[in-house]
Amino acid sequence: MTRIESGLAEVDGGKLAWESAGEGPGVAFLHPGLWDSRVWDEQFGVFSKTYRVLRHDFRGYGRSSRPEPGKPYSHVDDLEGVMDAAGVDRAALIGNSMGGRVAIDFALEHHSRVSALVLAAPELSGFEGTPEEESEVGGGVRRRRARDRGGGPRGGPRARRGASAAVAVGAAGDGRSRGSSDPADRVRQYPRARDGRER
Repeated sequence: MTRIESGLAEVDGGKLAWESAGEGPGVAFLHPGLWDSRVWDEQFGVFSKTYRVLRHDFRGYGRSSRPEPGKPYSHVDDLEGVMDAAGVDRAALIGNSMGGRVAIDFALEHHSRVSALVLAAPELSGFEGTPEEESEVGGGVRRRRARDRGGGPRGGPRARRGASAAVAVGAAGDGRSRGSSDPADRVRQYPRARDGRER
């Protein structure tokens, strides 16, 4: 059985619970906003047979400390602190939803510490919906269904911002932009209070 290391990374105003296992190139799993790092239980075990895997609970999740009221913090800085505490210099970042946003933001700020990005339904920082869209539950699903029934893609300045973010992510990865030209396929970021960073 693979030996699991664990610890608490002391970061600015908080303590983050992390676990690491295995040997080889680094792989860090970043959980979505609805769950904590346990969502990666199966992948953590499988990948630890070939890679040095790392996962942690974001602030306010799982075994990590809660954010201090009114004190801003950064999930990007927190991830850097966790990687330092676990002794992982460079890793492929695998992020889902909120974890995908943290992976993208981390790659843009610390590209030398990222070997690859694997993103599942990632959010994008700085790309906010209109008040009408934020009040709609599942608005993106309804727009996609309308498009699939023959409705055309939506454009406009917000879609262009999403396209710019997608190009930036592509450029960070390998210098090429990729993805659909259909703005309805762009990922949407809705504001979250948990992060503490200004949008």
